[in-house]
Amino acid sequence: MGADREVAVEWEHGTIVIWVASVRHHMADLLSDEEIETELPDHWEREDDEIVRVYEFDDYLRGVNFAQMVGEIAEAQVHHPEIIIRYSGVEIRLTSHEEGGITEDDIEMAELIESERGA
Repeated sequence: MGADREVAVEWEHGTIVIWVASVRHHMADLLSDEEIETELPDHWEREDDEIVRVYEFDDYLRGVNFAQMVGEIAEAQVHHPEIIIRYSGVEIRLTSHEEGGITEDDIEMAELIESERGA
């Protein structure tokens, strides 16, 4: 499945922000509030039209390595989160831009990240 991609790297107050958008060739249905609440993985929170989790690390490079792993999962899924790397943590933000909110693709990506983090 092909996709058109847009990448931006920004520097915000000592934090590198990598933003990747992918235009997918299929449309997923938005989840209802109830579906999001029921399906949201543990430790993930809903913030408006995104699901978010911050992973804490004792070592900066462990966080960078984790962000790389998330990037590899994103490439395989063709569903790219916003990844914010801070000194002691990595914030992951998922939304389906084309659909304008949270879809099953976001929940699935969060579950994949969780399963790899726990492995």
